Amino acid sequence: MLDLDRYCDRIGYNGVRRPTIDVLNAILARQPDAITFEALDPLTGKIPDLSPDAVDAKLLDARRGGYCFEQNSLLLRALTALGFETEGLIARVWWMMPPDATPGPWSHMATRIHLDGRDWLADAGFGTCVPTSALDFGTETARKTAHEHFRLKPTTDGWMLEAKLDGDWARVYEVRRAPAEPGEYVRMNEMAATRSHFATDLILARTTPEERIVVSGNRLTRRNQAGILERTHLDVAGLEGAIRSTFQLPFDPSWRMVLERIGSQ
Repeated sequence: MLDLDRYCDRIGYNGVRRPTIDVLNAILARQPDAITFEALDPLTGKIPDLSPDAVDAKLLDARRGGYCFEQNSLLLRALTALGFETEGLIARVWWMMPPDATPGPWSHMATRIHLDGRDWLADAGFGTCVPTSALDFGTETARKTAHEHFRLKPTTDGWMLEAKLDGDWARVYEVRRAPAEPGEYVRMNEMAATRSHFATDLILARTTPEERIVVSGNRLTRRNQAGILERTHLDVAGLEGAIRSTFQLPFDPSWRMVLERIGSQ
């Protein structure tokens, strides 16, 4: 079972430990800030181990980050330990895809929370556009968060999560109504780690109370609460510095070969 003290210390949460909407929102605001979204293991040929002990050792003890299956499996166990009624969901990503794109696989993990007679979407693992507040499945009304407005629109299979960016609504992902099936996360984790952009592209993301910070390839982007963007191209030294300082990760020398390829592009 998850050591709740270790988890709360890792994300810097020192509030009450009861299953309330305020506690849920506090957790969802803290985890994407304290635990960086990163897929450095797939980029170096490793498939992340999703066993609870492995996730805790990596994200809590080694103070590494992780991608959706690691981040949200940790979140689900933490919320369960806090007394929330939880259920694992799966989604397919539409982020930055053209309107006429073919639907992709169900390859993103999210969580449903049943609280006070309502169902809520909770997610700490979408990286570049993770919602930092719980979203009510029962309404299409836009919810203002510290960063963007989000809304959930019903679809044939579930709900489409959308974010308002620069005045327009953009699709983020479609979350399936039915819960994830046994073994589905394991299969999709292997696919994501070996046959998706995570295996070839450097992706890092951290959402602080003030801004979203993203590295995609050799480009670092900052977007503040007003939506103002700052973009910087990084060389190898800049990428290593960002990993160490901006994203607060313990640097592994085995990553340097990957950074040399990306930083020279």
